[in-house]
Amino acid sequence: MPPGDLGFPRPRLPATRGSGQPAPGRVPHRPQRDILRFLAGGLSNAAIAFELGLTEGTVNGHVSQVMERLGATNRVEAARVAFRAGL
Repeated sequence: MPPGDLGFPRPRLPATRGSGQPAPGRVPHRPQRDILRFLAGGLSNAAIAFELGLTEGTVNGHVSQVMERLGATNRVEAARVAFRAGL
């Protein structure tokens, strides 16, 4: 297993958010998909930053963008969308 890999498959993001409505943004780009995968695994922003070799501030920004694109109001809702997408 490569360093930083928690064994989660890459997420396949749905065309809808938790409410069944279309997701407001496009599918997140790769760094944001990776962050969503770790977020869905329950990691904190600090732990995600460590795993990906990023600063915590960068991760905070990506988490905010991912949540906005998915129409999620919190981390739990974003994780739920990720799980529904097949994580």
